[in-house]
Amino acid sequence: MGMFGRTRHSRAFTLVELLVVIAIIGILVALLLPAIQAAREAARRSQCLNNLKQVGIALHNYESSRKKLPAGSLYPGPSNNYNFETLITNSNLANKKLEWNWVTAMLPYMEGGAAVDQFNRVWKNPGDTAYCLAGSTQGLAGATSNAQLIERTTIPELVCPSDEAAGSPILSGWKSTSGVSGLAQGLWYSGSMGPTIPDICQWLPAAAADKAKVCMGATFGTEPAGNGSPPWAPCHATPRAPCLQDRANEWSVGMFGRNMKGLAFRKVEDGLSKTIMVGEVLPNTSCHLCVFCFNMAVSSTHIPFNLTPDLPGNFDDRDNPELANAQRVTGFRSRHPGGAHLMMGDASVSFYSESIDTYVYNGMGTTAGGELKQLE
Repeated sequence: MGMFGRTRHSRAFTLVELLVVIAIIGILVALLLPAIQAAREAARRSQCLNNLKQVGIALHNYESSRKKLPAGSLYPGPSNNYNFETLITNSNLANKKLEWNWVTAMLPYMEGGAAVDQFNRVWKNPGDTAYCLAGSTQGLAGATSNAQLIERTTIPELVCPSDEAAGSPILSGWKSTSGVSGLAQGLWYSGSMGPTIPDICQWLPAAAADKAKVCMGATFGTEPAGNGSPPWAPCHATPRAPCLQDRANEWSVGMFGRNMKGLAFRKVEDGLSKTIMVGEVLPNTSCHLCVFCFNMAVSSTHIPFNLTPDLPGNFDDRDNPELANAQRVTGFRSRHPGGAHLMMGDASVSFYSESIDTYVYNGMGTTAGGELKQLE
C-alpha cells in the first residue's frame, strides 16, 4: 500500500498502568482531604469567633447605654411563686416590654431589633401572659402568636457553623419549663454564671475546701443559698467575695444568672479581661439552650469544660429525656477539636484547650473571687 493507505496504531494504557494511576490519585486525595477539611474547619471556627466577638460588642453597647448588663432571665423563681403575673407585678413590669432573657435584650444592639420587635412582649392586664411570653400560643387581638413567630425566626449570628446542627438551627423538643413551645432556634453562645451551682454539683473534688471553689451560689443563680432542697452550694468565702448571703441576694457568682439582676461592669472586681462573660455551647444536646428560652440561657463552669456527657440514648433524638439533665448538658463546649471559644468581659475571644485546669477555669468564671490573683 502507498503511504496514504498506511494505518497508524496509537498505544493504549495497560490495565496495570491504569491501576497505578488510580492508586496515585487515591493517595493524593487521601493526603489532600484532611487539609481541605482542616481549612474548612478553620473557616468555620473563625466565623464562630467572629460571632462571639459581635455578641461581646453588643453587650458592651448595652452596658454603656443602661449602665449594667441585661438580666440573665425572666425566670419567676420562688419569691414570685414561679408565677409570671406575680413576677411582673412585683417587678413593676406592667405596660413595659419584657425581655425573656439576656439574648433578646441584647439583640437590638447587634442589628437584631427587628427580629425581637415582631413579638408581643408587653403585659398590660391580668391574663396577658397568655400572649406576651415566648411560649404563648395565642395572638393578641387575632395577631400571629409569639410561638408561631418564633418557629420561623432565625438569628444567624447566634449559630456556630462547626456544629452539624447549624444547617437546621430551629430545633424541636424543648423542655416544657424552658419557656418556649414547639420549634425555636437553638443558642450556640450562653451567658456565664461561673461556678454557680447548676441545680446539682456532680463534679466535686474530695477536699471540702476545694469543693467550695467549684460550686458556689444558688441554683442557676435563682434560689438563695441554703434554702430548701436539693442541696445548694457550699458558701465560698474570700476577702473579696464573702458568703453570698451577705451580698444582697446576688445569687450568681458569674456575669449572668437565671434571675432579673443585671450586673454592672464596675462590679467585676477580678477584671473584665480575666472573667468569662459568654462561651460556646451545643443546643442540639440540650433541651434548655435556645435563643428565646427564659430557662435557661446561662451555663456553669462547674460542668467540666468541653465535656461530652456519657449519657445513654441517641443525642440526635430530641425526645431523649437525658437532654433535660441541665446539670450535665448545659456546660461550655463545642464541636471544634480540642476545646471551645470563651469570650471575656472585655469582649476579647480566645480558644481554650479542654485540658485547662479545673480551678483556673472556675476562677475565670467568678466576678469577684480573686482566685486567679491567688494563683499568680
